[in-house]
Amino acid sequence: MGMPSLYHSPDEAGITAWLLLAPFRKLLESVDAGQWRRNSQIKPRPFISRLQAVLHLMRHLRKEDYVNVHAVLEAMKDYGRDL
Repeated sequence: MGMPSLYHSPDEAGITAWLLLAPFRKLLESVDAGQWRRNSQIKPRPFISRLQAVLHLMRHLRKEDYVNVHAVLEAMKDYGRDL
């Protein structure tokens, strides 16, 4: 998990540690991030969607791949005030 080997940061380590905790993963999996598509009164949750995408990649990981958490960090920077 993380990013390409030259770009590790404390942010990546923190996100990776949280994603490896089973209770946090179960909480993220229980959130319906696509609910805004069915109800126009609900705000989209792009940060949760990105976290769920990373969890999906973690479940379907092959030996030669790694899970890139850069999209989660970018979403946190972009939507940090609206979380």
